[in-house]
Amino acid sequence: MTKHEAWISPSSGAALFALAIVAGACGPSEFGARRIADRNAKARGGLDAWRAVKTMSMTGKLDVGVPRDPARLAKDYQARNAAGPRAKAMGLPALHADKPLQVPFLMELARPRKSRFEIQFQGATAVQVYDGEQGWKLRPFLGRNEVEPYSDEELATASQQDQLDGILLDYTAKGSRLERAGTEKVEGRDADKIKVTLANGQIRNVWVDQQSGLEVKLDGTRRLDGKSHAMWTFFRDYRKVEGLMIPHVLETVVDGVNGSEKIVIDTVAINPLLTAPRFEKPSPRVVLAATALRPGTGAGDPAEEPSPASPKPKRAVRSTASLTLPSVSLLRDDGKAVSFPHEIDDGKPVVLNFIFTSCASICPVMSQIFSQLQDRLGTERGKVHMASISIDPEHDRPARLSEYAKRFHAGPQWHYYTGTEQASLAVQRAFEAYRGDKMDHTPVTFLRARPGGPWVRFDGYASPDDLASEVRSMLAVR
Repeated sequence: MTKHEAWISPSSGAALFALAIVAGACGPSEFGARRIADRNAKARGGLDAWRAVKTMSMTGKLDVGVPRDPARLAKDYQARNAAGPRAKAMGLPALHADKPLQVPFLMELARPRKSRFEIQFQGATAVQVYDGEQGWKLRPFLGRNEVEPYSDEELATASQQDQLDGILLDYTAKGSRLERAGTEKVEGRDADKIKVTLANGQIRNVWVDQQSGLEVKLDGTRRLDGKSHAMWTFFRDYRKVEGLMIPHVLETVVDGVNGSEKIVIDTVAINPLLTAPRFEKPSPRVVLAATALRPGTGAGDPAEEPSPASPKPKRAVRSTASLTLPSVSLLRDDGKAVSFPHEIDDGKPVVLNFIFTSCASICPVMSQIFSQLQDRLGTERGKVHMASISIDPEHDRPARLSEYAKRFHAGPQWHYYTGTEQASLAVQRAFEAYRGDKMDHTPVTFLRARPGGPWVRFDGYASPDDLASEVRSMLAVR
């Protein structure tokens, strides 16, 4: 799962922010800093060459979370339960080098601060557009198929984003002041740290490699769960594109968050034809039917361009186990306090998963799968109890869960639950779904035919059809 509601909600993700400064970075006595900035401009292709860049387009792939390998997860799960449930201590699973799920993206930039960002996932296109004054977003992964305006906070963030060449290049014209703040090691190499005070008073730091003269690290902040966290973006794999040096790998680390996010750029186009409509309020009809354009194609008919292939998550692995439900109280999305065992043991087959509402990758997909499952069940949906349990009870209160449920058109048979942190952890541990941190949680779904019966567990993204087939089998034998 991705660790936050990233570009899908700009208050928390690195994708849009990192790409917006992909061609440059921001901000080491003042004279020394100017010398470093001049050397940096030369290393990147020259100030005049960059001034001639009016538009830029990039395509590539970005991380949206680390979906643990379902076969390995199932094997670990079965091994822990080989001698019977709770036969041994329930520790965290061993760490493995699982590869993050990557999705295709398109980023288009125009001076001074216009941007358009699209990602493709599971046949849907999500988009963010900023025309320099106003911004709009379409987020089908969150069950939102209408174009929404930027919030005031998002507008403030977008208005402060760097131009397509960053803030170190042409800093004088941009009203910025530079100071050299010392020398530090960045990934084993000496780098000059430059403090940049922007025209609006904002302070940023950038590290410039002493050998190459290129930016290698950038600081910033990101809001997660209403709090500001320090973040750093590392720039690697510089390549020359029409005489300009541009990094093709960006990796972002956020303080207090496990892991990192990586952006890999495959293609870069300099001065592609990007007409004004590309940065206007998007049409949901067009966006939902369209796919990302190749760099340089401009704003032609989206139907003329084929869709980049959306990544297909690994098939879920099925296993079974006996579980003991903890005797805890939870709060339902309608505000009612319920006993978890009594709520689940209502005589109906149960389909259960774990989510949190500020998640941007795994949880929206899991909720979308549940939404499609209830569609597949049709009139039989009333015979099933569907439960989604929040692993972020501090922020996911009933009202927030109720609003989230509406995004995915949850029927009366499907409820979202929260409670105290202790109650949430007790349920997660009972289902062996606890991973130590909500940012590390993995897609897992549980089904049970009747109270006291065995549970079917799917590690990975179980399809709506597979879940519907399980449910119908359970209904048939009841």
